[in-house]
Formats: sequence, C-alpha cells, structure tokens
Amino acid sequence: ENYNYYSDPRRIEFIQSPSETMKVKGGDCEDLTILLSSLLENLGVKTYIVLTEDHAYCLACDVNIDHLQEEIISTLNKEETWYDETISVGPYAARYYGGDGEHSEYSFEIKYSIDSSDSVDIVVVPSSESLALWSQGESYTHYPACSKDGVYRISGSCLMGRRGGIMIINDNEHSV
Repeated sequence: ENYNYYSDPRRIEFIQSPSETMKVKGGDCEDLTILLSSLLENLGVKTYIVLTEDHAYCLACDVNIDHLQEEIISTLNKEETWYDETISVGPYAARYYGGDGEHSEYSFEIKYSIDSSDSVDIVVVPSSESLALWSQGESYTHYPACSKDGVYRISGSCLMGRRGGIMIINDNEHSV
C-alpha cells in the first residue's frame, strides 16, 4: 500500500538495496521482495527469496500461523473488514454485510462496490437487526441518503456513528 511497482528499463535489470527501495517508495518484484525479506529478517523471521522466470517473491519460514491469524483478526476487528466474494441473493430475499451495530467512538465509514445480474436495492443500515425487521415486514431504521433502489452496479460509501452495514435486497422472482 505504501510502495509502488516500478519496472526496470527494457533489457536492463537493476537491483536496488532495501534502503534505495524505501527512499523511492517502490521498485520491481525483485526490489520489493528484497525489501520485504530484509524487514522480516530484522524481525527474526527466516526468509528465502524465490526467483522464477518472470517473478520474485519472499518465502517466510517457521511462522506461527496461529499467532498470525490472531493478529490478522485483531487488526480486522480494530480497523477494517473487507468482504470480497461472489454471493447469491434468493428471490424476494436480502443479505446483510457489515458490523455489529455497536456505537463507535469514531465515525464509521462503510464503502461498497456491487455488480448484480439484475436490479437490487442497496440499503445502508445501523445493524443486522434491520434485516430481521425487514424479513418480518416491519419498518426498520436505515440511512436514506446512502441507500439506492433498483441498481445493477454501484459503488458508494456512507459515514455513520455506529458499526452498521448494508443490506442487498432482491425484489426479483429469481436469484441475483
């Protein structure tokens, strides 16, 4: 995220040191791999640099993946949660994606990008409780300024004071 990919000039392979890569904030596969390997080695992680015909990457060894998973989950719970998946929403049904509805000390921004095979309604809501109310035909709280009806493709965001989410509502006779 903080470093960019820069390819070497044609027919010339130039290898940067980790400090050079940090200074210019980027490099090619080999440069970024050398930097990552150097950073991990300084943390005590044994690494190998793997070179293929057209790529390079860093292989980290003896990493306790149980601890790594805990750190990833902890980071996701404190920072951002990403859902990147293909889903199906049944006919006259809805799906909820998002947070637990707890109030947040800081503003909470939900960002989304959705492509659908047919029109769907995108409703930004304060919690999954809205889905339960919707499914029972009852009124529910939502953020009208952030919600859109009858869309096939949409990207958007909404700022709120709690860890809410989005409902994808399918009012069609078939799954989308």
